[in-house]
Amino acid sequence: MLIKLCIKEGIKPICTVRRSEQVTLLKTEHSVEHVYNQCDADFDAHMSAVCKELNATVCLECIAGGVVNQMLGFMGFNSTVVLYGYLSEEPVHSINALTLLSKNQAIEGFLLGFYLKKLSPEQMQGFVMQVMELCTQDLKTEVHKRFGLHQIKEAVDFY
Repeated sequence: MLIKLCIKEGIKPICTVRRSEQVTLLKTEHSVEHVYNQCDADFDAHMSAVCKELNATVCLECIAGGVVNQMLGFMGFNSTVVLYGYLSEEPVHSINALTLLSKNQAIEGFLLGFYLKKLSPEQMQGFVMQVMELCTQDLKTEVHKRFGLHQIKEAVDFY
């Protein structure tokens, strides 16, 4: 959904994945130009080059752990990593303070609930209307399979 939203807003995403099938999916189904597999031997070289070429200044990061420092290393001056997830279940670690300071970089956290609390009732109404429109058009989720409550084991196995 983030990729679709970026493309809609004219933002050229640089995507990182962990499986080659995901590279193919993003390039063919979503026409993403820059998709790199973290498991490839040349991942660091590709990411460094494309971040420099595109002057990447914001990284939306959902993994946490050591990936935050890795992404900061790829990005240049005045860049920010926005951490919005914790998929690795590891604390952010190994931040190179010298790099962070000398490049004037930042790390921010984002949780939707905190953002929504800041909105006035009028802003909230506008936000909800915008999200409803996006969810019925650009951000529509495809359901691959449905399960009843009695099929929980099958659903977990399928997942």
